Formats: sequence, structure tokens, C-alpha cells
Amino acid sequence: MLFLKDTEWDGPTHLREMFDDTEAQLLSFVPDYRINLLAPNRIPKEDFGKFRTDVGPLLEYIKNQKDKEKLDKIMHENDRFRSVDSETASLINTITGSRLKFDTREEKVDMCKAIDDMRKESKEEGRSEGRVEGIESTRLESIRNVMGGLKYTAQQAMELLRIPVADQPKYLAKL
Repeated sequence: MLFLKDTEWDGPTHLREMFDDTEAQLLSFVPDYRINLLAPNRIPKEDFGKFRTDVGPLLEYIKNQKDKEKLDKIMHENDRFRSVDSETASLINTITGSRLKFDTREEKVDMCKAIDDMRKESKEEGRSEGRVEGIESTRLESIRNVMGGLKYTAQQAMELLRIPVADQPKYLAKL
């Protein structure tokens, strides 16, 4: 059984554990097979290299997805992440909710580059949002100054400052 989450497995690991309220006499007829479980959190870091396919990098990424520093270190130190099948990279995005961007027409993906590109894009988005928030904050302060200094209503202040009619409701909500 394959468990593709970064959380600890809390389900049964033996067949008999699946029968909660079964009588002991009946349970004696059920063989107690062990369930073979492949869960990322249970794999020691040195064992990920034992996988001969991209399952190793997939499971290692899943296990470390919430620890950005550790994931970054693994990605940049492990050469296996430099050439991952694009299907595996897509699966990583799907399972972990990552927003790695790469050319799906390519057979292989350099995961290190994909992570670095995602971080760069996130920083640019943050800067852009910061600029917008700065402009909005300045406009809001200007509206308040005009209202207080000139004793204008909010509507009059926004008209004086030439704030577009479409933008006015969001400022009214903040006043």
C-alpha cells in the first residue's frame, strides 16, 4: 500500500486490525497478514536513494515538503532532483499542492530550477502586492487628511483626489 502524505499513518498495519468489533472466535479464522506500507514519513533519509526510479525523489519531496530549509538543502545536494521525469514533477505538484512551473513537453525536469523559479516568482508577486498595498494605504491616508483638514465628506474627498468610482467602495469600507 502506498500512502502519499507527509503525515503519520494512523491506519491498520495488519489485516486483523481492520476488524474492530469482531468476536475472537470468528477472528481466529482470519489470517493476520501484515500490510506492506510505503509511507514517506517512515522512510529514513538514507533509504530514499535505494529507489531506482523517481519514486525515491517523489517520496522524499513529500516527506520534506513542509520544511522549506530541509527541502531546499535536499534539492540542491541530491543530483537525482536535477533530472526528474516531468510526469513525476506533475505528480509532486498534484500531491503536495506545489506550484512548480516547468515545460511539460520536456521529458526531464530540473526540480532545483523549478523551485528557484517558483521562489523568484513568489517574491515578484509579493513585491507587486506590496506596491499595490502601499498605493492603497497612501490613498486612504490622503482621503482621511482631506476629510479632516477640509471637512469634506468621504465622497467629496475621493472626487477631489480623482479616485475612480469603481475603487471608491473599498475605501469607504476602510474609513
